[in-house]
Amino acid sequence: MPRMGGFDVLSAVRADPALRALRVIIFTTSTAKGDELRAYELGADAFMTKPMQLGDFMALAPQLATYWQPRAVQG
Repeated sequence: MPRMGGFDVLSAVRADPALRALRVIIFTTSTAKGDELRAYELGADAFMTKPMQLGDFMALAPQLATYWQPRAVQG
């Protein structure tokens, strides 16, 4: 991303009361465990590395659909 990194965007989303209930999946080429940990600490809902096979994502889809029911915004 040209102006902000993904962690910056995630931080901004979680800091904004109007956006913080959004579900966020991080798609990245990074395989660094530190990046995955940081993403979850900042409030990511899922972390997936690229490249990814479509079948891998599709296998995860039912779990995400169940987990990602609308959630209430915490004040």
